[in-house]
Amino acid sequence: MNATRPRATQLGKATARHTKRARGALWDGACALAAGAWTWLRRGRGAALDRLKNVWARRRKNRDQPDAPTTPAVADTVRRPTTPTTPHTGGPAMSGGGHHFVAPAMELARAAAHYQPQGMLQVGADFGGLEEALRLHAEAMKVTVENADATQPLHPNIVELMRQIHGLQLKAAELASELQPAFRQLHDVDIARLENPRKGVAGERMWDVSSNL
Repeated sequence: MNATRPRATQLGKATARHTKRARGALWDGACALAAGAWTWLRRGRGAALDRLKNVWARRRKNRDQPDAPTTPAVADTVRRPTTPTTPHTGGPAMSGGGHHFVAPAMELARAAAHYQPQGMLQVGADFGGLEEALRLHAEAMKVTVENADATQPLHPNIVELMRQIHGLQLKAAELASELQPAFRQLHDVDIARLENPRKGVAGERMWDVSSNL
């Protein structure tokens, strides 16, 4: 009986380490997305993608550094088999999965790749829908968490991680609510010239860059 206690303690520590790493990965991902979004606003999509990758890689490298010297893994632990050994009793088998998460995200990625606004007023108007879109994503995650907690035999730590993901989505939506007001404030002169052209559209057009190069 006593011989099993060290193994139980080691298993608990390992679970705690994995949970900490998972939380760190979620936070690093949120930081990378925020950095990419900021860069996209200032420098465009290509620079934003590079920024996101660089921030993620740097934070992942820092996360992989051990906080303190660790002892070698215990050799007599049981390893999970690479393929399930229990018979499949019905329903789709687990593989790539995640279709109800991935399919909508792929559609958004396609829409973003083909986004070609006719002018900056359209860009500002589209910023107004970002908060709602993110809140809808957060609502979907909320329903997923509630269903998982109520009907799926998951470890409580898994459900808690899902709740933290939902919390990060809500924070992203809150940040998105500041985007359109910031757009109007920082581009107030440009917007004023478009909404109230001097001497009409034809007169304002004389100040256009293409007419003065």
